[in-house]
Amino acid sequence: MAESDKIALAFFAFLNHQDAAHLRGGVLVTDGRGKPLEFRCTSPVRPTNLQRVLYGKALIPHVTVELMALPLVKALREHPTAVLVGDLGVLELRRKIELPVIHLRRQGDSFGSVTDKAEKPMVVESSSGRFQAVVATPHWEYTSDVNSVRESLSAVFANSDVLEPFDRVMKALLEIDQQKGFEG
Repeated sequence: MAESDKIALAFFAFLNHQDAAHLRGGVLVTDGRGKPLEFRCTSPVRPTNLQRVLYGKALIPHVTVELMALPLVKALREHPTAVLVGDLGVLELRRKIELPVIHLRRQGDSFGSVTDKAEKPMVVESSSGRFQAVVATPHWEYTSDVNSVRESLSAVFANSDVLEPFDRVMKALLEIDQQKGFEG
């Protein structure tokens, strides 16, 4: 069995339509070659105006972690070695599960928000040189998580763009919304 066959990574992403008019999350588990092993998504979450007022800036992190990412990851039949996220706010998922949760972004891209916590990011380069390096950032309380996923990320990144599965999740969520009449 090839090393890439032993790898299973979960990619979590979410759609935020019209400033939280409705949100939908999805998780795609792939093997080390990017082949899909499992996909799950949530029903649309439609916060009320009262919820938007009461939660304020905490609304999106609450919805994405508590109502989307946590139930989706717990429902997985595949057993990923890590959950990879494209939004820093979803790193809070790490406090709720035993798996490493790592934020990925292209090297040179901005974080989108600045935190005052001591982040311990790791730069992962594509050994083939075909893809731009990525920065892997763990939850600030679980800094050793980056070391536990280093080998898996490097193995995947040697042959494919490690961020590309996020695009597949987003396209799948858009497709589901269009099929169900939730174009946003």
